Amino acid sequence: MWIRLATPNDVGGIQAVARDSWESDYPFLSRESLQQGIHEWYTDDRIRRALSDPLTLLLVAEEDGRVVGFSHAWANFRQRAGNILRMYVHPGYRGRGIGRALYDESAATLAAEGIVSLQAETLAENPLGNEFYRGLGFVKTGEQWTNVGGNWLLENTYAREGIGREPDERRRIASR
Repeated sequence: MWIRLATPNDVGGIQAVARDSWESDYPFLSRESLQQGIHEWYTDDRIRRALSDPLTLLLVAEEDGRVVGFSHAWANFRQRAGNILRMYVHPGYRGRGIGRALYDESAATLAAEGIVSLQAETLAENPLGNEFYRGLGFVKTGEQWTNVGGNWLLENTYAREGIGREPDERRRIASR
């Protein structure tokens, strides 16, 4: 397995991992809601915009030339805080440490750029996501409502402090 920065060539792989993960992890959503949510959040244009955003870090996990997971995070350099917006591993590749590797690389990259705390959200009804963040040392800090495919769902908010320190030389995600 290899963790690397995503490229425009990875758009289809990211979409496939998202689709298969949502179908596996969100059985409480109707097929129509799943399709609507995936279409809303993972359009070609939306992923390409994330790839070109200098405050965004989009990583993929690749195995045998196939995208098997991804992490999408952003940085707020003024507040020295980051947010893991999305992190998914294809259901057929789970249990191999891919999610942990994606998290570790995301956190290390953000910490090297001066980020010291992270936030993450996951649906309250997603036990795997909630266990994942708790297992990484995140603490639940709140709840909020989010709209997925026309359905309002409760989302848990997690935070983790102390992921890095002020770097000697600050570099920006855009300079990678």
